[in-house]
Amino acid sequence: MSSSSTSIINQSLSEEQWVKHIRDALDHGIDMDNLVSVHCVPESISSTKPEAYIPLHVALGPYHHFRPQLYQMENPKLAAARRARVALKLPGFDRTAGLLQAQEAKIRASYQLYLEVGTDTLKWIMTIDSLFLLDLLYSYKHKREKMDPDKSANVRNEEDLIGDDDRGGLYR
Repeated sequence: MSSSSTSIINQSLSEEQWVKHIRDALDHGIDMDNLVSVHCVPESISSTKPEAYIPLHVALGPYHHFRPQLYQMENPKLAAARRARVALKLPGFDRTAGLLQAQEAKIRASYQLYLEVGTDTLKWIMTIDSLFLLDLLYSYKHKREKMDPDKSANVRNEEDLIGDDDRGGLYR
């Protein structure tokens, strides 16, 4: 097949990848009406203030995960993911990641651009990043309660579900 400027088949998307994507979409009957979409910000918008649209500290999701300048936060992100997995009493990481693999077609369909990562890589990115975000949100909630003790009475039931400690992470 010859490549042209109007073809979606190019260096970043092989014919085999396109066929796999189409088969997954057809076989899994993806419900496009209820998907969350992750889109790239058009360059015409992001070029005016790139720092507002490009991650500076933490890589989240497959669009930014392999950016070398963000890799220094990988170990703290993994530590947060471990805390969240333990606090939420999830099975081991392999099993947790395997649960996401069953949703691969829906995950891929929610992105505007074709994801050039394999199945295994995608499930691990999503597993680590989602657990990191859960830990981050809980840490924020915990710090906020320390600043305003009156609000802590309103969220006491949540703490019964997810315990905490002085480190601010998700702990039981």
